[in-house]
Amino acid sequence: MKKAMFILVLGFTFGLCSGQTMRRLGMIDTVELISSYNHTYPRIRVVGDVLFVGSNDGLYKHDLLDPESGFEHCGFAGLPVVDAVRKGDSLLAITADPTARLCLSPDNGKTIENITPAGFLKSGMLRLAQNPLDPDQIFLATSYTLYKTSDFGKTWVAPWNLGFWYSPDAYIQYHPLDTSLFFVGGTEGWDGHNVLYLNGEEIKFGSYGYIYDVAFHPTDPDIILFDIINGTGALGKSTDRGKTWKPWGKIASAPAFRIDFDYLHPDTMYALLYAYDERETIYQGVYVERSGDAGFSWHRCFRDVHIEIGEVWYILDVLFYKNSYLIYTTNHGIIAVDLEKSNEDVEVARTEKELLLTISPNPTKETLRFETVESVRRIEMTDVAGRRVLNMPVADGSREIHVGHLPVGMYVACFHTDQGFIRKKVAIAR
Repeated sequence: MKKAMFILVLGFTFGLCSGQTMRRLGMIDTVELISSYNHTYPRIRVVGDVLFVGSNDGLYKHDLLDPESGFEHCGFAGLPVVDAVRKGDSLLAITADPTARLCLSPDNGKTIENITPAGFLKSGMLRLAQNPLDPDQIFLATSYTLYKTSDFGKTWVAPWNLGFWYSPDAYIQYHPLDTSLFFVGGTEGWDGHNVLYLNGEEIKFGSYGYIYDVAFHPTDPDIILFDIINGTGALGKSTDRGKTWKPWGKIASAPAFRIDFDYLHPDTMYALLYAYDERETIYQGVYVERSGDAGFSWHRCFRDVHIEIGEVWYILDVLFYKNSYLIYTTNHGIIAVDLEKSNEDVEVARTEKELLLTISPNPTKETLRFETVESVRRIEMTDVAGRRVLNMPVADGSREIHVGHLPVGMYVACFHTDQGFIRKKVAIAR
């Protein structure tokens, strides 16, 4: 699936542009885990608003609602934890220890039982996927086989003989809105091309062939986007829960490590990509692109390319959490990229055309008029809590919208054009 390990030669610049777009949450020791266990990549998970991190020395947690809090050790001391899932106070963890591949704790990691089946000892433990509606149901990707348990790790079966090798960046995922569907991907054949299966049946992408990531629409279970064509940034779209697909848009010439829908505004999508310098054969940085039309067109909204020769940086895992990317790295710990702030920084004045968009009157009572050299296709408005209160197409030649039905208060209006989008603050007063 995705290229999970990037060798980046760079030094991070925190707080790009005018806002604190990036911040480091803290360091976790992973060097031994990565170098000594066949490049096993530890995972990060968010449960509620708590971040859980696998490390050389067990499991750590961090309260994401308290940015000043550090990381607290929370179980499996002394074990190189790759991934873990929870059911109440019980934790099931996979590790890189060759004698204790699978471990169960009934008390939040304080006491540990080695429950590794004999057949697991020769396989590398790669990733877990837990059914969000039934925590007893868990899939486990190992180096050679996909296993499933329905009793929180007590017994395991291999549901499908998929016949391909899993790489450390194996993709396994329940459909979040339809848990009867399960997606799994990995590396197949000596040429190392990536494949994707739905409930054991391969999803055929014709001559495109390659899959990097999958994004599920947050409210419509039928809509799924695939990052395809060997990481060239082209997308495929399914409107029948992955059974069939069609080409849909293009992110950029660089591969996308992640593609994600905005949870509150599904027409907005983000893609985390890496910049590659073919002349020097090095990765130069990471950047984020944003789409305002559900993945069809994209523009840059964040980039860090401050070069510092000699530093090697691996990306181990990435999560999308409340419009932030949480990036687990070797040299810089866990980095949080605030996508809302990066949007505001870039959208202030991307081009001279955007400076020409004006709105009036502001504050307004009933009608908001706008003038711009671009053709506005659609307008969204959100309140101060981020809730979308208006989403309407704009007829050709129209230059006003009715807002009289909205309560008094502050809003953000997003004007979608053929060239991207422009945001303006709007006040309604009566």
